[in-house]
Amino acid sequence: MPCEGNVQCQDGSLTLYAGAKSPGVDRESNWLPASEPFSLYIRAYHKRTLGRAPPVCVLLNV
Repeated sequence: MPCEGNVQCQDGSLTLYAGAKSPGVDRESNWLPASEPFSLYIRAYHKRTLGRAPPVCVLLNV
């Protein structure tokens, strides 16, 4: 399983946190430690069907 150890949200989505500082003990299973500054590149593969949008990335300052 590619995301073994990660915790999925109740709706089945997967939230990942990337950064130098921990997002909190309860979120560390989905944390990607990274030095600052860093660039995040995502290659997402999904089925092309009507009404389905690619994944959304949101910048959070934790």
